[in-house]
Amino acid sequence: VYEQSKPEISFSPRFGFSFPITDKTVFVANYGKFVQLPQLDFLYINRLAFEYFFKNSVQNVAENSALKPEKLTSYEIGIKQKIGDYLDMGLTAYYKETKDQIGISRIAGSSTVPNGYAIYTNTDFSTAKGLDFYLSLRRTNRIAVDISYTLLYATGVGADANAKFTLANNPNGVLPKFQFPLDFDQRHTGSVNFDYRFGGWSDVPKGFFGHILKDLGLNVLFSFNSGRPYTARDLPRTAFSFPDDGE
Repeated sequence: VYEQSKPEISFSPRFGFSFPITDKTVFVANYGKFVQLPQLDFLYINRLAFEYFFKNSVQNVAENSALKPEKLTSYEIGIKQKIGDYLDMGLTAYYKETKDQIGISRIAGSSTVPNGYAIYTNTDFSTAKGLDFYLSLRRTNRIAVDISYTLLYATGVGADANAKFTLANNPNGVLPKFQFPLDFDQRHTGSVNFDYRFGGWSDVPKGFFGHILKDLGLNVLFSFNSGRPYTARDLPRTAFSFPDDGE
């Protein structure tokens, strides 16, 4: 029996605040709700393909036209500070929560579909929290430096919509309900950008060398990051025998 999908109405407010605490300090705060529609290939399937899916018990996932949009709620607070005449820095703490993420569930078997089937549903959720830091040195004595660093903790029930494909297609499989590190859970990322550059005519000697050095510069970018989560596996050891050198 097919049912008509119901329309989904979402409210997505967003607010941002920024005001000075002193002549060199600024406080910022942001709040927002964001909505993302499901991918179209998760929504639509024709009637013939749907019937073939049930009759042949293929290992696959059925589309679901009743999927809801994914909803992200974001919170941010931060501070921007000017130090002296040439140095600026900023620190922002953030927390993001995503609900109604698309995952896979298993529908129990019935008289018409004894083995049951897997279908896309809004069952997953995830959270991301961390810090963003930057330090910027305005050009001084031909030198400018920009430093950025991000600390991130990202956990959830599923890394993507098809992460539980194998478990959902197993009638005896147990779908996880606990949070674990997601694919993009990269604890530390950052970069250091160093730029040395001559200025205009007032910053270079006159004559031939002045034409060469005018606006000439050197830029060096150094980036770093920690590893992403992975699951270690103990692979079976295979005994190999190698012939002697004389054979």
